[in-house]
Amino acid sequence: MPEILYEVNKWINFLEDFRGFHNDKLEKQKVLVASLLADGHNLGFAKMSIASGVDEFALRRASEFYLNYDNLSKAQQTLVNYHHSLCIVKNWGSGQSSSSDGMRVPINSKTIYADYNAHYGIRKQDHYVLINKLLNLGDKLYVETMSYKRLQIRAKNTTINEKTGRISKKKCFGKSLANKAPSMFLIMLDNKLKYNGEKLYKIDTTKCKASQYNHFLDEYNKKELKDRWNKGMYIQRDCYSAFLIMNVNDDLKSINREISRLKKLKLNGYKLISSMGI
Repeated sequence: MPEILYEVNKWINFLEDFRGFHNDKLEKQKVLVASLLADGHNLGFAKMSIASGVDEFALRRASEFYLNYDNLSKAQQTLVNYHHSLCIVKNWGSGQSSSSDGMRVPINSKTIYADYNAHYGIRKQDHYVLINKLLNLGDKLYVETMSYKRLQIRAKNTTINEKTGRISKKKCFGKSLANKAPSMFLIMLDNKLKYNGEKLYKIDTTKCKASQYNHFLDEYNKKELKDRWNKGMYIQRDCYSAFLIMNVNDDLKSINREISRLKKLKLNGYKLISSMGI
């Protein structure tokens, strides 16, 4: 596969389409090609580093700098235009239609208002870009378990809004969840971590309720979704939850609130929220 990419690059210099990359030395080409293969074949940088002999850090940096949506789209356009310029393609028509491999995705009804489903194609590519950025920050990632199916369920009972006196909408997060595809993102992230010998750590939210926990008092205070700040502590709710999850115990069911350990973290260079009192 690398030899094929090198040969095609001699024909059309598609590597020049990666903005900021100077296609002058073979070693530089090797790093970019190895990064493309690692991302395209979903091998991960660790395995590609072993297979190619290229430093893993160099692969990660090349992916971060060059493998963005604009560069990939431009390189793909160069390849398609060259393919269209060949004489043999005229045997299959004017080139306005394509006989490419595809997947049929059924929808509930046929309508002129139908649009492309972002769950496929571009959304998946965006997920990989974000995953590569996350893996550059570290390889031990925690998430809270969540039922996305429940978020898509519409309310059954009709209620009246107390402020407006109107009927409340039975709106759910079905469309936004389908577009953003968070469940697919977590599966892709977990697969990438497994290639590097790690896994995605899932917090047990029935035991470890980070959004409700107060590590100062060692108690749980239930909050409404609209409450974005912790009362009395002046800490934004999501930031505080992330801090607590960072200090979760190995059982993933409880939070380690040892102040001495937090002080050690700060001495080792970790930035803690000033409101923590450490």
